[in-house]
Amino acid sequence: RASRASLAEPGAPRAMAALYLKYEIFLAGLEHKASVAFGKLGRVCATSPWKTIGGMVLAAFVFMAGAAVMPANDNPDIWTDPNCPAQMNIDWSSELYPAIAASSTMLITAKDGGSVLRKDVFDELFAIKAETEALASSDGECTYSAVCVRNPLGQCVVQGGPAFFDNNATLYNLSVVNDASVLAAVRQTQWPGLGGTIDHADFLGTIELDSSGLPTSAKAMKVKFLNVGDCVRAWEIAWLDLFMGDQRQSVTRVFDHIEVQVSTGRSGTDELDRNVGGDIKLFAMSFLFLIVGSTVALGKPYRMVERRVGLALADLGIILLGLGAGYGFSFACQYPFSLLAQILPFILIGIGIDDAFVISGAFDGTSPDMDIPDRMQLAMERVGMSVSMTSLTDIIAFSLGCTSKLPAVQFFCFMGAASIFFIWLFHLTGFVAALALDARRQKRRKFDCICCVTSAASVAPEDGAGTPATASAKELGYIRQCMRALAKCLVANIAMKAFVMVSFLGVFALSAWAAATQTQSGFDLLYITPDVSYLRASYLSEETYFGFRTIDDNPPALIYFKQADVSTAKVQADMTAVAEDILDLPTIETNKAVVNWLAAWRHHASVMKNVSGSIESNLVVENACSTRGTACGDYFTGPQVFPSIAAWVQASPTVVPGAGMLLGGQRFHSDVFDQGKTSIVSSRMFAYHTNLKGSLIQMQALDEVEAFYKDRSSDIEFVIVGARYALWDQYRIIIMEIVVTFLLAVVAVLIISTFVIIHPVSVLLVSIVLAMIFVELLAAVSMWGLEVNSLTGICLICSVGIVVDYTAHICHCFSIQDPSLSRDQRVIETMTQMGAPVATGVMTTAIAIVPLGFASSESFRVFFRMFMSMVVVGGLNGLLFVPVTLSFIGPALQYRKDHLVAAAPAKFVVKELEQSEGPKEGTVQDENPADAKATSVEA
Repeated sequence: RASRASLAEPGAPRAMAALYLKYEIFLAGLEHKASVAFGKLGRVCATSPWKTIGGMVLAAFVFMAGAAVMPANDNPDIWTDPNCPAQMNIDWSSELYPAIAASSTMLITAKDGGSVLRKDVFDELFAIKAETEALASSDGECTYSAVCVRNPLGQCVVQGGPAFFDNNATLYNLSVVNDASVLAAVRQTQWPGLGGTIDHADFLGTIELDSSGLPTSAKAMKVKFLNVGDCVRAWEIAWLDLFMGDQRQSVTRVFDHIEVQVSTGRSGTDELDRNVGGDIKLFAMSFLFLIVGSTVALGKPYRMVERRVGLALADLGIILLGLGAGYGFSFACQYPFSLLAQILPFILIGIGIDDAFVISGAFDGTSPDMDIPDRMQLAMERVGMSVSMTSLTDIIAFSLGCTSKLPAVQFFCFMGAASIFFIWLFHLTGFVAALALDARRQKRRKFDCICCVTSAASVAPEDGAGTPATASAKELGYIRQCMRALAKCLVANIAMKAFVMVSFLGVFALSAWAAATQTQSGFDLLYITPDVSYLRASYLSEETYFGFRTIDDNPPALIYFKQADVSTAKVQADMTAVAEDILDLPTIETNKAVVNWLAAWRHHASVMKNVSGSIESNLVVENACSTRGTACGDYFTGPQVFPSIAAWVQASPTVVPGAGMLLGGQRFHSDVFDQGKTSIVSSRMFAYHTNLKGSLIQMQALDEVEAFYKDRSSDIEFVIVGARYALWDQYRIIIMEIVVTFLLAVVAVLIISTFVIIHPVSVLLVSIVLAMIFVELLAAVSMWGLEVNSLTGICLICSVGIVVDYTAHICHCFSIQDPSLSRDQRVIETMTQMGAPVATGVMTTAIAIVPLGFASSESFRVFFRMFMSMVVVGGLNGLLFVPVTLSFIGPALQYRKDHLVAAAPAKFVVKELEQSEGPKEGTVQDENPADAKATSVEA
């Protein structure tokens, strides 16, 4: 009306109004043509339902065949960005250097809760050590001696308890006679054998110290068997068998005096795999809940004819076919099956069944006096565009998730987008056909699921247009009555409207504050373990007795020097400066010396230079400083540097007269990568981080080391690599990545809804409500005590596609109401027609994910919390906030779906308006809105 009135005004306002009117009529015409196409599709499916269902099943099985080429999920790093510098550095270093040693770790506590620093505890500890040394893999090919890491003396390295006795059972048996003997050995400050300062806090938990800082008791002790090699995974299986059965749920072996928790290098992957298959039963539970819920929602469960148990089962079958086709297509595109793919069905079942409720609700809203194909055409014309819009936004939201840098998110979102496409396609065809068959059954008065039994009431003719409408067909369903009553309450008076608006805006403001101040990123490794898990028990015990987990305990920072010509004094000085200056970083442990092969070789060279005939006797001594003027000193140069280093890293300990015992460089053999004793391609040193517990300190550590090596890139080329740096990098990028993906999804929603909802005010309202819901869900992350990571990030990305259903359906239905009605009346009619399907969709989606709350793994429960928050927040906004907002600013579309507008070009209608000062009789504008409604497809 405002547009028409403004056409009478001269100048720019009149031109703008004419332009907008042309835009509105043009889009309404396009939308009308699309709605007619959906109506024709519905008529075809309802006319030939069995052919339609057969074609759907055939198509589903064709795409399911993609499972035959399903790729193996052999990439353990799907939770990190493979292209981030941290991961690329890891990949580069792993090509040149052997893997860092893994540890098979025991955490030992006393059965009586007392100190572990006593003889009976160490007796059993050495017995376990002896069993470990005798272990071999099941095929007998991989023994402990083949996988253990050896020290320069050729001994297998065991860190912790046995190391207090030089890992020597004979020495232990000879020297220990009582608890005091054990305590005396543990109170040493230097390790026996090769030496080195003992840091008791590394291996003893809940320590009590005397005035000299030496332990008097400890509640727990860690023992690490260091392993490396190609067959170490097979040997670890045998080692775990020492402590537990095949179920791998907890340590089952009983000891006399100790309790043991264990973990190995393969434990994380094993427990993740067990986590994937541990909750299959929940899928069946979800289906059972949905069968009951959808039976109640689709029909009248208390009436044998009007109930729709068979239709509910058919719809769940259609959803399963869509899931199968989507998964098969994903496998054919070489996307592997992962943990998150197991969670996906719980989400997509709720999305798919929403479409069924909307279509069946529109069908039930048509007159039962009409033929079934006519009713289906009318229903699909009314909701085909709405269902397609929400499905398309779901697909786009998931597709945008495929742009994530994290492979786990990419896999999940691609499978989600493909599955939603097939679920949407099968609902527009297969479900429509199933609904038509169910309508035929009801028209013949056949019992649901027992079609051979006919109701005692008179049988209605199959094709008779004069079939009387039963009372149950005319009356509003219970949910529709509730929605109509809710709408009347919402728009009853201005006070109620103001209360709703203020409440929702207040919650949004509080959520915005929480999202801005409380949200942080992180990833708890407990997410990947089942509740009953030996690895979870080990992690929790470490936190109890040590305050941190082994994985966060002084993680190494490996310094890799690239193409450094160590034959020059300047390069040696720069490498030495790096090794010295890295200790100045706040997150680098200063109590642990840098493992520096160059310093050890220089010490070796300084002694051997005086030995006549040695390679080192030909070295040249040169005084130099680093580029920054530090690390000044004497360095050894000359052509004999490379031959000297090459021989030194192969050397075992030797005794030189006057110099005592010198450790050869054999322990540094894997740290220097040389080419034929003529050059060193790369070398590495080890520094150690402090105990890094929490994502904030881990991100700080990564920022520090990256800034450190980038700042010195002009001095010497090197990088610093950590095994978990790629995961820490995820913490830095995940929040921004989610926000950008969300914004792209909102832009997509704006574009799509422009062609369906048309009016800019309604389109803008949908986008604003999506933004409000996203902020509230971001706040829910911290409210649940969670962190933003790949798991919660997937939920936030998918929220756009899921909650848009609750808002878009309401706005779309409001826009097609009779424009002659007041806004309040249109809200009531909208909630009566579309409120019930939306509310039913909210409830059934909630029902579908309820079983996740009973899962045996934390990852599933994280999804339960996030998606339950999504359903509650999205449902409340769609059913309360949006209707009240529409009652204030809801626009009317005068020409929407009007057959005269569809037949007349937009420019003709605008020209007529521009030539008149008001509506003329006989034009589209003068048509009585009520008459237009009567002649519309909407009538």
